[in-house]
Amino acid sequence: MGRPRQFDRDHALQVALELFWTQGYDATSMSDLQRALGIGRQSLYNTFGDKDRVFEEALDAYVQRADELLDARLGPDGDLAALEAHLTDTALHLAAEDPRRGCLIMHTAVGRSPHDARTAQVTERALQSMRVAYARTLGNAQRRGQLAATADVAALAGLLTSVTAGLSVLARGGASREELLRVVESALAALPR
Repeated sequence: MGRPRQFDRDHALQVALELFWTQGYDATSMSDLQRALGIGRQSLYNTFGDKDRVFEEALDAYVQRADELLDARLGPDGDLAALEAHLTDTALHLAAEDPRRGCLIMHTAVGRSPHDARTAQVTERALQSMRVAYARTLGNAQRRGQLAATADVAALAGLLTSVTAGLSVLARGGASREELLRVVESALAALPR
């Protein structure tokens, strides 16, 4: 009797994530997932369930990594310099991707969330996490005199969240590195000092 094949679930989830991220949810079929993961349909269903469950797990993993990256870049003590570095790094990363995929959270928020309550919860939590990190960083900058005392930190955090989403869309649409960096520069210049 043959020995059962070893299956690395975490690796499979990463492969599925890459597929959804590159092709999008709607364009990714169960057959695509089977081929990419190298497993049969029944094994796929037994391991993850249906396509929605695979996508939800992949999106959860992506959001967790995005939150960790944001924490590493801004941390509890981040200021305007950290924010500038984060936005610049984001633009450079998006411009360097091949193929241009943008941010899975942003594209899911627009494309899938309006039709799926579970996905909407995940993307809203991710966007809220970003707004909170930006607000904390802007608050730090305000206390250090880097930002005007009258600045509305919550509104500016919303603005920067929108800028981040816009960078993702622009990158996926083919915007150049220079165009993305000009958007970051303009956003930072608009902050009241």
